[in-house]
Amino acid sequence: MNHQTLQALGIDLGTRNTLVAAWGDPPSILPLGEGEPAVPTCLARYQDEWLFGTPARQALEAGEGGNINIRYDLNSPLCDSNSDKEAWDIENAREWLVFLLKEAEYRLRYSEFALAITVPYPYVNPARKKLMQAARQTGVKHILLVHEPLACAAGWRLRNPIRELRKVVILTLGAGFTQAAAALVSPEEIRILTALNAPGWGGDQCDVLIGEEALEALSNQGAIKSAQIDYQDQIPFLSAVEKTRSLLSRRQTVRLAAFLKGQKINFELSRDKMNGWLSPYIDQVETIAQKAHLALSLKADALLVAGRMAETPLLIDRLSSLFGKQPVLLPQETSALGAAWFSHAFFTDEEKASSAVVDALPYDIKLVIPKGDRTSLHSIISMNTSMDLSHETFFKPIFLASRSEPFGIEILQGESLESSHYRTRFEISNVPSDAKGVKHVELNISIDPNGIFSCQFTDRLTKKSLPAIEILPKTALEEKILEQGTLPSPARAMPLASEQTPPPSKARREAPSPIPMRAPSCPKALLIKRSFASIEEILYQHQIEKEAIPPKGASHEDFSWDAFSLVVLTSASQFDRYIETIGQRLESFVKAGGSALILDWASIYIAKAFPGYVQFHEEPHGGMAAYVQATVVDPDLEKITGNTLELDLSAGAWDPIKDLLRPEDVQVFLTGSYAIRNGFYQENKPLAVFFPYHQGRVVFSVLNEDTFSTPTGRKVLDFFLNYAMSHIY
Repeated sequence: MNHQTLQALGIDLGTRNTLVAAWGDPPSILPLGEGEPAVPTCLARYQDEWLFGTPARQALEAGEGGNINIRYDLNSPLCDSNSDKEAWDIENAREWLVFLLKEAEYRLRYSEFALAITVPYPYVNPARKKLMQAARQTGVKHILLVHEPLACAAGWRLRNPIRELRKVVILTLGAGFTQAAAALVSPEEIRILTALNAPGWGGDQCDVLIGEEALEALSNQGAIKSAQIDYQDQIPFLSAVEKTRSLLSRRQTVRLAAFLKGQKINFELSRDKMNGWLSPYIDQVETIAQKAHLALSLKADALLVAGRMAETPLLIDRLSSLFGKQPVLLPQETSALGAAWFSHAFFTDEEKASSAVVDALPYDIKLVIPKGDRTSLHSIISMNTSMDLSHETFFKPIFLASRSEPFGIEILQGESLESSHYRTRFEISNVPSDAKGVKHVELNISIDPNGIFSCQFTDRLTKKSLPAIEILPKTALEEKILEQGTLPSPARAMPLASEQTPPPSKARREAPSPIPMRAPSCPKALLIKRSFASIEEILYQHQIEKEAIPPKGASHEDFSWDAFSLVVLTSASQFDRYIETIGQRLESFVKAGGSALILDWASIYIAKAFPGYVQFHEEPHGGMAAYVQATVVDPDLEKITGNTLELDLSAGAWDPIKDLLRPEDVQVFLTGSYAIRNGFYQENKPLAVFFPYHQGRVVFSVLNEDTFSTPTGRKVLDFFLNYAMSHIY
């Protein structure tokens, strides 16, 4: 694998927000969605389409159902019981990751990625496996799960280069999880000594606690009827609580104003009251911070604090008093940048010059041994066992004996039967017995760098591997299916206006058409996927109406393309599910007399709809970022721009044309010389072409928005549009 073609990404998959960082010089945070550095970790399903990030969160806060929080879904024991979302957790995670990869692909001009995804300590084996399965289903081959405190340590070192060993305590105070770690950080190594978690505590739980206390106070005053908070149904109320708590970090009093189940909530909340209500949470944070400090012999050089609860004034005061120094509040992007470093160090750094990484196992692995009416636990692997992340860790074999058939082995992941999130049973049939009728089995456990443990079984008498059946405990959803015999239908959220199929509207002006067309003779454009601002500007200048809709809407059979004269496609992705359908509709549209302007990464539609005209390189997006000196070979375009153009293709990878399959039918506008990713240099290759297709026309160019943002670039784009639609006027 040529790692030069991989782009290393780090994904901070938070309970409330997600950030994506790209490795580079320097590493940077990618804007997502509508240009936000962090998007809400939220998606909503409407029919067969998804809403992501802010639109999904807005639907949730508007009181619409069917909104899903990824972090809860992946870890069933931490999942809200509302609607039993465990049924869709892998699909949800995959769709969320696909959304992030599309954003990265568009902004970085790469199509192949290596991923490092942050996970919390409480993620047990099923949760980690589900997340890995979802990530692999996106087509990404290089994936690593990184614990959040470890990612914070790497991100902190990245932004604060150190020359000697530093002893640090790391606290990650997120919305869903509260974690601590003791770490040794040097230029050569990051080593986690102790991994700790405060079960059941996070920012979301704190907001619920504050909300319940406020409601109880108002109920005691007779101001409202008593109301119980249901997290999923009362998101608007809890969002108001979160904003109020955040404001109290800078003010002494704030008025909490919200609605809950039709009741108006108006409550003055003081910082002192909030501190009192949050004291159980702060006590838990202090406890795990103290344990991490003890692992460093109370000699920590720094206390690093990350997460949404880090702004709580009383917590910072208590931590300052405990450590004798002011905590270092890490920026929001620290974890994502650290994850990007891991992605680079493990998958794209061919020199392997990066420092070593040793993590601590954040859970116990124990054997569950029945003894009559009682059950005892036998520790196999202890919590905080060191693991070198450069390879899979193997442990000493465990020798077991039993007379039972099948041979049963039960394993617990956690400290006790009560606190465990994962308890599984393995059953092995037909194990040979010795002369006394006893079966002897050797258990070998290994843990990979993602924190996923595996069990292998061997017959000690024959030394042969034994196949085992893993019997997982039933989820709440499975119990309901057994009880009711049906699977509940997924809830749906209200769509955004842009996701709905737009009704056809009247065009501003009409012009006679010289040939029969499936598209009407009125100049109206359909913009699919992303639209360039320069395209919209030129369409407006020509008084051409436009409709901009996502691929799902354009591919739907109920949406007619008959109202349009021109289809504009400016981007596409290998992850798009609608490529085949849109390709078929595009071919029919142009065949019947419509025009198509296809730019940049939308070249994939040329291959799908018109495969016999232009050939592209096998490796997608193989053009190297550069400024290309282009030769204008079309005489009409030369009158507008002159005989040469400097084209800005420096934004990232692009799709160069390899050859013309039917040169007699293809007209070339521009040619240029450039390098491609396999190291070859292409000379005088087409950069923009036109070809007729039955009764319609197709214009394609490798140029992107950066090229069209200049005055000369706008003239070139105007020429392409006019050429594509010249048979319509």
